[in-house]
Amino acid sequence: MSIQLLSKKSTLKLCSLALITLGVSGCGSMYEEHQRASAIQSQAYLARALSEYQNAGTTRGDLWQMPSGQSVRFEERLRAHADTDLESYLNPGNSQAVGCNLDAATRDWVVYQVSSEQLRASREAEAKLGTRTQSPAEVTIISGNCRQGKLEGNFVALYRYDYSFLSPNMSSSTQMIGRSEGTMKNGVPHGELRATNRDISSFSFSPEPRTIDQHLISDFNNGERVGSSVNLARTSSGDVLTVTEVISDRRQLGLSWMQGVPNTRYFLLDGKIDGYMQFANAMLSDSPTCYRLGEQLTSNSYCESIKNDLEALVAQSYYD
Repeated sequence: MSIQLLSKKSTLKLCSLALITLGVSGCGSMYEEHQRASAIQSQAYLARALSEYQNAGTTRGDLWQMPSGQSVRFEERLRAHADTDLESYLNPGNSQAVGCNLDAATRDWVVYQVSSEQLRASREAEAKLGTRTQSPAEVTIISGNCRQGKLEGNFVALYRYDYSFLSPNMSSSTQMIGRSEGTMKNGVPHGELRATNRDISSFSFSPEPRTIDQHLISDFNNGERVGSSVNLARTSSGDVLTVTEVISDRRQLGLSWMQGVPNTRYFLLDGKIDGYMQFANAMLSDSPTCYRLGEQLTSNSYCESIKNDLEALVAQSYYD
C-alpha cells in the first residue's frame, strides 16, 4: 500500500517506527532501511503531515525519563564522541594490523554488534521484502589478542562492506564503514561494546545520497545484554537517540527521542517489539499500537493483558 493511501496517523506512526529501527538492532539490516525508505517516499504528503505533527507538541513527557544513571552516562559519552573527528577515527592512518582470522561468530559481533543468531533472524525478516546482495566484510584488528579465531580482552577493529537491496518498491546501494571496540571473553562481548558506523546510501527514489553516523554503546555479560544500550544516529537533519534498558531476563524497555523531543516508548521480548508502542506526540498519544513478537496486531487485548506487569518491571528497574 502506498503511503498516500494511509491515514495521517498511520503515516506518522510509520515515521516514528522507522526512527526507532536505528536503535533496535545494531546490524543495520535492509529490513530497517526499507521501513525508513517507505516512510519518506511521498515527500509532499509527508511534509504536510510532519508539519502538523511537529506543531502538535507532546504529552506524558514523564514517561520519557532516562531509565538509569548508566544510560545518562552513555548518552553523554556518545554525544561527546560524535563531535570529534570521525574521519580520522574511522580511518586511522598509523594503525598496524594484528594477524587474526576471526571465526564467523566473533566476526558478527565485531562487524554487526549482534550474535550470529540475531543477525540470521534479521536477514530472514528482510528477505520477505526483497533481495540483499552483500560483499564479504573486510575486517582489520588493530589492537587485541586473538586465540583460535576468537578475540580475548580489549580490542579495536575496523571494518567495511558494501551491499545493495532490490525490492518491488525500491532499490538501494550502501557503503558501510565502521569501527568497534570493547572487551571480549572467548569471542563474545563481556563488558562494554562500542561501535561507530558511517552508512552512505543511495536510493532509487532520491537523487541525493544519505549519510547516517551511528554511535552505539552496549553493556554485556558473557554475550548477553545487561543494563543500558544507547544508540545515537546523526544525520544532516538532526539526531535520533534510542535507549534500551534490560528490565528482566528477556524483556527490555525502549525509548526514543527525535532531535531531543520524546518520540516512542515500547517494549521488547527477545529483541522483538512486544506490547504497546506509545507515541509522545499529542496527535498520536491516544492511539498506541499493539505488537506481539514484532508483528502488529489488530486487537489490543494481548497488550492490555500484559501492560500492568510490564509497567511493574519498569518501576522495579528504574535506578536499581
